[in-house]
Amino acid sequence: MFSETFLNDKQLKKLDKKLENVIGRIGLDRKTEAEVFDKSTLFTLEKLISDHVIDIIDFPISTGKEGNVFRAVTPKKKLVAVKIFRTSTSTFKHITEYIFGDPRFKSFHKTRRDIVYVWTKKEFRNLELLEKIGVRAPKPITFTNNVLLMTYIGEKRKPAPMLKDVI
Repeated sequence: MFSETFLNDKQLKKLDKKLENVIGRIGLDRKTEAEVFDKSTLFTLEKLISDHVIDIIDFPISTGKEGNVFRAVTPKKKLVAVKIFRTSTSTFKHITEYIFGDPRFKSFHKTRRDIVYVWTKKEFRNLELLEKIGVRAPKPITFTNNVLLMTYIGEKRKPAPMLKDVI
């Protein structure tokens, strides 16, 4: 039997307040907001904030074809990097080609959002592998849906240069 779940006005107001709280704790401009901050991503960030994983997202560090990276602060005032993969405005056309050949990620649904979630997991696992073999790269902290947290590399106000910029 089919059943629908409806939210009452009180529940909707509570969700709206949570979203406003998350938006208030993110340093972003309109262009960035349109690129990576859909409702699902805002709820993911709200969960990370309410679970005391991060406290504030300060500012964008870089933008790329699959997502944007932001500097963030944990409740213990430690700097971390937050990579948010685009789910709806992704310009990364061949993402599935990178996943299909990897035996670690054999089964997943083929919706855009599910593919991006698998891609986030793959990037997390790759960072774990880099750490294991001693490559100097950001260390993975955690991931949820399309959001990946890793150590922040750089100075307080300036991220470390990207590899392509120092070679």
